[in-house]
Amino acid sequence: ITLASQSNLVSRLLNGAIFPDNSKFSDDKFPLHLFPPMGGVGFVYNHLLARIAHNVNPYIYHFKGLKKTEEVSASFEDYIFSLSREIIALNKHKVIHLLGYSFGGVLAFETAKVLENAGFNVHLILIDSYPQQSFNAEEDEKLGEIEIKNSVEVLRTILHTDTEDDFLKNYQAVLKHYNRLFSHYRQNDAKLKG
Repeated sequence: ITLASQSNLVSRLLNGAIFPDNSKFSDDKFPLHLFPPMGGVGFVYNHLLARIAHNVNPYIYHFKGLKKTEEVSASFEDYIFSLSREIIALNKHKVIHLLGYSFGGVLAFETAKVLENAGFNVHLILIDSYPQQSFNAEEDEKLGEIEIKNSVEVLRTILHTDTEDDFLKNYQAVLKHYNRLFSHYRQNDAKLKG
């Protein structure tokens, strides 16, 4: 592998698989909004999307701050409201479809509550996800740290690198930031309407 081909691969991954372009979709397919697991990016959905892309316009979200042009969210609530505003701006329908895998399910659930309060009819799909059962911020943060370590290793494998470049350092710092936010967030008891 040459340096040029490695650079091309990383560029395609960062601009495609990790940060897909959410603006190139047709109106004849319904939008499906996909929320990232604790790894902060949505490439976990690539195999699923290969099977359903002919029926949906996938909008894949990532943790704010992973792109150099973005700031991290100040709180869990800020992140949820940011996602909600983005979905409302993209959506031309009163029906919204949200899908969340693992921790992405918590994000999808909390976003669904905001969208329902704004008058939208939300269809929620959760995969291997559940609401908080108990609350222990220290335990949650430690579990998140294990997920962060695994996520960094997966990304290293995808990028074929053993080094700590600026992107990986930022990636790890952003995941740690959101892990702290999410570990101290308590879900309220508000129920979904639909």
